[in-house]
Amino acid sequence: MKNGTVDHVPVFLELLISLASIVSVVIFVLLCGLCDCFSGKKQAEKQFLFDDEERGPERKSASVRPMKRTPMLTRKTIKDSESADGVGSQAESNNGAGKKRIPFRSLSAALLFERPDKKPAVASIQPNVGAAGSKNGLGEFPLDPFSGMDQDLVLMEDQEESLGRIQFSLHYNFTEQTLILKIIRAQDLPAKDLSGTSDPFVKILLLPNKKSKMETKVKKKKLNPTWHETFLFEGFPYNKLQERILHLQVLDYDKFSRNDAIGEVNIPLCDVELAKETTYWKSLLPSKKSAGKLGDILFSIMYVPSQGQLTIVVMKCRNLQAKDFTGKSDPYVKIWHMYKGKRVEKKKTTVKKCTLNPVFNEEFVFDVNLDKIRDTSFIISVLDRDRISKNDIIGSVLIGHKTSPLEMKHWNEMFAKARQPIAQWHLLKDMS
Repeated sequence: MKNGTVDHVPVFLELLISLASIVSVVIFVLLCGLCDCFSGKKQAEKQFLFDDEERGPERKSASVRPMKRTPMLTRKTIKDSESADGVGSQAESNNGAGKKRIPFRSLSAALLFERPDKKPAVASIQPNVGAAGSKNGLGEFPLDPFSGMDQDLVLMEDQEESLGRIQFSLHYNFTEQTLILKIIRAQDLPAKDLSGTSDPFVKILLLPNKKSKMETKVKKKKLNPTWHETFLFEGFPYNKLQERILHLQVLDYDKFSRNDAIGEVNIPLCDVELAKETTYWKSLLPSKKSAGKLGDILFSIMYVPSQGQLTIVVMKCRNLQAKDFTGKSDPYVKIWHMYKGKRVEKKKTTVKKCTLNPVFNEEFVFDVNLDKIRDTSFIISVLDRDRISKNDIIGSVLIGHKTSPLEMKHWNEMFAKARQPIAQWHLLKDMS
């Protein structure tokens, strides 16, 4: 108070300071809220982009329905870490019609490479069949069972190819010291010829003697041949016979080249009851000289009946036979589209230099109408590129309606799975 009057300046300053403090707090709170909102929006956008990338291009379309999953069919996503070639690469187009280089993400979320710190994905997928059981020229499956399914790649379980089995009987005549062998039949033999059949016969040895051999007749174009032929091994005392091994080898006869071994079985005679005639069924095992000598190829097949298109994706090969003096090869894959045993169309991959484990990941589309699919097959051959001389064929696979059991299983799986590429490893064979 000065001269009887009240000094209002300090009160005004206190009010001004309080008001400024309140405004500062309000502004701070608003700024914090805006920052949190902006941060949440950016995080949501990142998550959306990550999810969209993981889904792949085939799931971005609004016309694709959600994938239906049931525990009926178990399938595995490919897991491999052999190559780091081409990860995340952009699509490359080639001049050849129906052929294009495709990135891994368009095949599957994890096509050929193992994801760190994650277990391989296992999913159960059931086709949206609609009216199941309808019949057409292919058997019991709907004409268009594929609507609404996703296109993740499915890798069938790795398994050894069944080579079939052979039936025979054994009996020893003690009076005449003679072993009596009767070759009866064979079943479910794999196809070795381009016609989808084989020309099998049986070669017989009493090991360790490899000079004295016997052979059955050749059965033309049979996968379930019947022989009913009897063979006598005379002058063998029983005690000496106990030291021998009966060797039965089933081969495919080839008039112009070396016969192809289909499978074999060895029976130590000391383990066999020879006093009475006994009939046996034995599964054929791979011949030691030819097992896995050419290498393997991994490819997928997918058929869309409504569009009349069959897609083959050549993925990679492993452990190929070396054709160059350097111990390597320059491999590429050639696909022949066959209809009623005649060649219709040919397509090829690019050449991979100096490798026995090439990675291709190249897609080929063939026009195959539903009414022609039963008479359609494909010869998938791996060749070594040679600029000076003729290209060498390393090995081939014949896949179609009437082929070897493993190839036929892959072919039939293509129809059972909805709009999905079905991948399978196949053993390369000599079909020259």
